[in-house]
Amino acid sequence: MRYSMTTSDAELTGDVTRLDAAVTDATVSEEAAAGDTSYGPVVAATLWVYVGPCIFVVGLCGNALVLAVMSQRRMRGTSTCVYLQCMAVADIHVLVSGMVTEWVEALFDVIFKASI
Repeated sequence: MRYSMTTSDAELTGDVTRLDAAVTDATVSEEAAAGDTSYGPVVAATLWVYVGPCIFVVGLCGNALVLAVMSQRRMRGTSTCVYLQCMAVADIHVLVSGMVTEWVEALFDVIFKASI
């Protein structure tokens, strides 16, 4: 369909609505044909259980190295050093408080946060 410069917004909106309905119908029919089997949550949980600790260890080692390098005598006095040390400490705090609880919840089915 060709549009001229005088095409109204109502005509364009109607075309978009019809296109959106067609895409929704096609998506629903594809899901019905596939048997509606979804492995997404299982794969995500499995990845989180195995990849989560790797991210934690790499993050902890990297931030520990940043703290070790930035606490050398040559680096101690600069404002950049102080900023990077604060960032490393904050990152370690986020790793410990956030990732460990999420990983334990996924692995052992323990709930640390109660939903209201």
